[in-house]
Amino acid sequence: PFSIELKNKIILIWKDVIGFPEEFLNAGNFNYYLISNDVYKYWTDLICRQYGYLTLNNVRRTRNHNYFSEMKNYFLTCNDIDEIKYAIFVSFAFVDGVIRKNDIYRRRNSAKIADDAIKYLNKLFNEYQIDLKYCAGNLISSDGASLYEETVKSSISLLSDNNFKSAEKDLSIAHERYCSGLYRDSIIYCASAFESTIKVVLKRHDIVFKDTDTIHCLLDKYLKAIKLPDFAKRNFIKLKEFIESLTILRNDKGPHGKSEIEVIPSYYALYMFQMTDATIKFVIEADKQS
Repeated sequence: PFSIELKNKIILIWKDVIGFPEEFLNAGNFNYYLISNDVYKYWTDLICRQYGYLTLNNVRRTRNHNYFSEMKNYFLTCNDIDEIKYAIFVSFAFVDGVIRKNDIYRRRNSAKIADDAIKYLNKLFNEYQIDLKYCAGNLISSDGASLYEETVKSSISLLSDNNFKSAEKDLSIAHERYCSGLYRDSIIYCASAFESTIKVVLKRHDIVFKDTDTIHCLLDKYLKAIKLPDFAKRNFIKLKEFIESLTILRNDKGPHGKSEIEVIPSYYALYMFQMTDATIKFVIEADKQS
């Protein structure tokens, strides 16, 4: 499924983000030549360690070796699907992690460069009908299976009770929105998933509440309804600030109805998603044992 055309387009993304060493050298920018070559060396070394190679395609490395050529030729000629996927993962994890947070070229728009590269990669996967998506530091299937295994699989199973259907749906949508780069929407659905979970638990304990009750009010009623050990209750009370922060985006309206929070970083959205997941597990398990 990984045609030469698709591979070439992925290599051109590398060019946009990292550059080609020989082009820097031809332009007389020796510093950028060394930096970019070191990046491709890092990628090739990771792949070699993963699969037990001394060099990619058994290429003979010279003193002034061009690691981009080694990486490019390996990627273009490789027919092993798993190795192709790993090469893509290695390169875009670097873009997502290093370029975004500590750009080797100190570009002011490094986060946008990383976002654009990842969005275009995912667009290519869709165009070439490749069942993959780069999301949250992983290459996952388009239905999000891999990420679910690591982050929300256990919560989804806990929410499988029909009473939790609304929460299950919201948590699934939060995951999908995160993978699509819609970070604000992801956090908003996290808030809805958690509120739905709390309301189900309160109903089970015949605790009266209104649909219009704030999360603060719902949490107070939850803490009175559920018998938690003192140490657990103290820790959960500390979590209240995090939980209440989930609703900030949903209620965030500035002048003319426009949000006052303009940019949601991906790392913040991922943090909120994972914390919501863990807190939902806490609530459901505590309810079972109370």
